[in-house]
Order: sequence, then structure tokens, then C-alpha cells
Amino acid sequence: MAFINRFLVLLSVFYSVDCLRCYTCSGESSNSDCSAVEHLVECDRTQDACLTSVIWSSVDGKTITKFCYWQVECPTALQSPWPCDTRENAWACGSCCTDNDCNYSDTSAAFKNFGHSFSIFVLSVLCLFCVL
Repeated sequence: MAFINRFLVLLSVFYSVDCLRCYTCSGESSNSDCSAVEHLVECDRTQDACLTSVIWSSVDGKTITKFCYWQVECPTALQSPWPCDTRENAWACGSCCTDNDCNYSDTSAAFKNFGHSFSIFVLSVLCLFCVL
């Protein structure tokens, strides 16, 4: 009986761990559209980072996408030859953060360079969620 009680205590501790909360949105033109309380979600237990991408072009304007992500994958996702230089005609910037609600702002963390391949990746991930 003591073994079962210990097992149940350990199980309850494991399941009481809170998941990370991130703001999520896809293709919004304004950060206020992404940062409303209805866009705040609890991530999967395996996802330990919030990712934000901001893409701007003179044709489409600003596009903001936010979602739950994996911290270990952030360096790869944020690398690309497309510069995060807001003085250019087209640019893309992104950031990963690891605290609850940390991607509230579209400039909450120092943006890192990433590019067109990341945009395709983001769309692929979002389409995957649509299928599930």
C-alpha cells in the first residue's frame, strides 16, 4: 500500500508541472491582433519556447506569426541569409523566448536573422496543425 501511495504522489507531482504559455497567431498584420488573451495557449509539454516571426515587404506589409516551439530548435530556425535589417525593402526577424507569455510583444526579445526558408517552415508547421 505504501508503494502505491508513493507512486501516486510522484505521479501527481509529474502531472502538476505547468506547461509553457505562448501567444499564437498566423499571418496577422498587427501585434495587437496576436496579443489578445484569446491567443494565449498552453503549449505541449515538450515545447519549451515561444517563437515569434515578423516579416515585412513593401508588397505585403508586416506579417506576424507566433507559436509554441522547442528551445533546442531555435538556433536553427533563426538562421538564414535574409537579413533582419528593417531599413531594407523586405526583411524577416524572429525571436525565441522561454518564459510564460514572453512573446506578447513582436519585439520582446532581440531578433536574430532568419529568412525565406523559415517562412516556408512556419507555413508548413501551421498547415500541419490545420490537418491535425
